[in-house]
Amino acid sequence: MSLNLITVLTLGAGNLVAAAPPALSASSSIELRMADCGGEDEDRTLREIITKNARFDVIDRYGEPLQVVKHVAWRKQSNCMEGSEGKVDFEVTLHPRDGSAASKPLRFNTEGEEPLVLAYWDWPMLRVTQAGCCGSEDGYRYFDPNTGKLVGVSSVEPLPLQVINNAADSGLEQGTIQRYVFAHGATSAAFDAEAATGQEPVAELTFSGPDHAPQRVLLQQPVPSNDAESGPWSVRAMRFVGEGIDEQGRTLWVDGGPPKTAQVDGLTLELDVECQCEAEPRTLRVRLSQDRLVDTGLKAQHISLVPMR
Repeated sequence: MSLNLITVLTLGAGNLVAAAPPALSASSSIELRMADCGGEDEDRTLREIITKNARFDVIDRYGEPLQVVKHVAWRKQSNCMEGSEGKVDFEVTLHPRDGSAASKPLRFNTEGEEPLVLAYWDWPMLRVTQAGCCGSEDGYRYFDPNTGKLVGVSSVEPLPLQVINNAADSGLEQGTIQRYVFAHGATSAAFDAEAATGQEPVAELTFSGPDHAPQRVLLQQPVPSNDAESGPWSVRAMRFVGEGIDEQGRTLWVDGGPPKTAQVDGLTLELDVECQCEAEPRTLRVRLSQDRLVDTGLKAQHISLVPMR
C-alpha cells in the first residue's frame, strides 16, 4: 500500500494548523494461469483465475476517531472443480479528526471472501463469507475491528438484544446494554464443531457483545435410531421472548435507573432449526442466566449444551 501525504499549511494567529490526513491507496490485480486438471490426454488450457481486490471502508462514530478499514480479498477459482477458495487480509487504522498521526495498523487475516463492514447499533463488525457448495449454506464470520478477534459465526443474520431504560432521555449514551447471538448449523460451510460420541450436532451458538467475552456453545442431541430423523440441521430464525421484550424479540424495556446485565436473566432465546432429513422443523429454547446461555429448558427437548473454546 502506498501512502501519499498532502501537507496543507495555513497561517492563523501566528500558529500552524495541523497537516491534512494522509490519502490512502491500494492496488488490485488479476492473474490467469494455464494448467490441466490431471486427467489423461488433457491439453493445457486456461484453468485458474486468481484475483486480488483491494478497497477501503470508513467507520465514522460520533466523537471518536475515524476507523479506516483496508481489506484485500484474495480469490482462486478453477474450472477443474466446483467452487473457489479465498482469504481476506484486513488492516485497520485510527485517524484522529485533527489530522495528527494515525494509529499503528492492526493487521489480521482469515479464510473467506466478500469482506463487508457492518454496523449493528453501536458495534461495527467486519464480515467475511465462507461460500457453501454441494448443498451446504454460506457461513459468515464476524470480527471486531478494534481487536481483530472473531466474535461470532452465523448462517443467518445475527440477532441483536438491547436493554434500554424507559426514560425519555435514555439511549446508547446512557449505558444501554448490547448483546448479540450468532448461530449456524452443520449445513453451514463454516461449521467445524464435533459432537460427542453417540451425539450429533444441531447448532453452534455464540453469545457476545462489545463488553462481553464471546460464549460459544454447541447444541447436540443423541443420534436418532431412525436415519429419517437424523441431521444435518440448519438454523432458520432466532428471537428473544420474555417479559418486557418487544414484538421483534430484540429490545427489552426496563424501568428504574440504568440498565443492568441482571435484567436479561430469564429471557429465552428461541431458535428455529430444520433438518435436511424428513424430520419436522423444531423450535429450541435456550435460557439466559447470569448473562450467559444455559441449558435450562433444553433437557426436556433431549438437547445438551456443551461449552466450546
